[in-house]
Amino acid sequence: MSEKFANTIVLLRHYLRRDWLKIALWVIGLSIFCSSYITAITDVSKGSALIGLYETMKNPAMIALVGPLPVQHAVDYTVGGMYVSKMLMFSVIISMVISAIHVNSRTRKEEESGLTELIRSYRVGRYASTLAVTCETLLINLCLVGLMALFMMSFHNSHFSIEGILLFAASIGFAGMLGAILTLFFAQFFQSASNSNASTMSFIGLLYALRAYSDSSNIHLSYINPFSWTYLTFPFTKNNWSLLIYGAIFVIVLFIVTLILQGHRDLGTGYLPDRSGHTHAGFSLQSVTGLLWHLSNGTILAWFLGTTFLGIVYGSIYGDMHKFITNSGLIGQLFVHNNISIEASFTSTIIVVLMALVAVLPTLLVNKLFTEETRGHLDQLFVTKVTRTRLFGTTIMLAVLTSLIGTLLATGGLGLTAIWSIHKNFDLSLMDFIASGFNMFPFSILLIGISSILIGWLPRINKLTYLYLIYAAILSYFKDLLNLPDWLSNTSALNWFATMPVKDFNFTPWLIILVIGVIFIIIGYFGYQRRDLKIG
Repeated sequence: MSEKFANTIVLLRHYLRRDWLKIALWVIGLSIFCSSYITAITDVSKGSALIGLYETMKNPAMIALVGPLPVQHAVDYTVGGMYVSKMLMFSVIISMVISAIHVNSRTRKEEESGLTELIRSYRVGRYASTLAVTCETLLINLCLVGLMALFMMSFHNSHFSIEGILLFAASIGFAGMLGAILTLFFAQFFQSASNSNASTMSFIGLLYALRAYSDSSNIHLSYINPFSWTYLTFPFTKNNWSLLIYGAIFVIVLFIVTLILQGHRDLGTGYLPDRSGHTHAGFSLQSVTGLLWHLSNGTILAWFLGTTFLGIVYGSIYGDMHKFITNSGLIGQLFVHNNISIEASFTSTIIVVLMALVAVLPTLLVNKLFTEETRGHLDQLFVTKVTRTRLFGTTIMLAVLTSLIGTLLATGGLGLTAIWSIHKNFDLSLMDFIASGFNMFPFSILLIGISSILIGWLPRINKLTYLYLIYAAILSYFKDLLNLPDWLSNTSALNWFATMPVKDFNFTPWLIILVIGVIFIIIGYFGYQRRDLKIG
């Protein structure tokens, strides 16, 4: 049995040397993000403001977004509890996604490229690379927990106990390991890294959507959702360590199951093999558009389904939210005083979330152009009459089209479900939801433009587009909480648009972002036309 794990330590040392820069940026960056808002949240929670924040977070809409409250009464709510409500959910998602992407790139992607086969040709055990990557990810998350805890303790804030800090950091570390093991598990079923990664992200999205519904309707159902174990620990209030123990057991069992599955499949294969193609190419493959659709149709349809489903889940919350406002005098008076409806306010927030997710798909499609290039798949295409102009232009058109359809599906699902859940006395129409989504449509064009510039001029760092997307979403979420200066807030394109349906549509920033995106696409096109192809 030991020979199946032979030279695991050697591989682990190699992985750590190879990934040291990524690990440093990962651990330090996420630690700073998760701990740096302590002072800001403490300041905005002073005096009676904490009670107002508690009443706001009791709203079913906020529960669906960031999770339930740990206490039943405002007098028991603490600054630490508020910090968890504001920060833990998003920190957990980021940690889970980063770990999942890392593990996928070091397992299924290397197996697909043939690197794993090369390593196996030496005296390396069958499970050595899998165990080495798992140990590396575990060490990374342990370092993350330790550094994050030290950062949070350095604020010397009396509202944040040492036990709560350790549990907060450990919850985020556990989320990272959960994302990693889920990726290993799904990697056994798919032959390609892209399908493995897409299935993992889709499953994480499904778990998040299910917990959004159960947290708002029946909290007991959330306890059977592994995703919920990351935030129902309630640091600084209940300090529920038992969920992390259950989570650790779940991760270990799933890892063992993964090893068993890996042991019964051949290298480079999956339990769900790619569907065999036709003997002769169909009519659709005779065009560049058909080829690009054939390469990405699974991802496109899955993303459409995921964003629509998330919109439906959030839409189903509107009925509970309406009842909450009717029964809560304080919150009702607050929104009446500000001459806005809570439905409109919640819609403006959820639209940002949905549009950020919709923007991922067109970005992915543009970046896939470079992925296929590095694999050498475009060489055979360019020896035909297909030009770079045609390939680049078709890719951009497909990205724009998927953005349009994704916006319509996500906002349509949200609006139809919201209207159905309230039935009557609803101030918003379906067109209000759809218009709010298309109000942010230029953001997708901007990301397409940024990706175009990168694959045209700096293709090796094309993943920076995703970093800007995350940065823009974080800044949009925290702009009011942190009272950011305008110049910093405006570095996020999401903050340029009018907050529809709370405010009226503003054509000027909409047009500016759209024009900037188009200019970026044109600049990227000229770079793509002139540079050499990159192989490997």
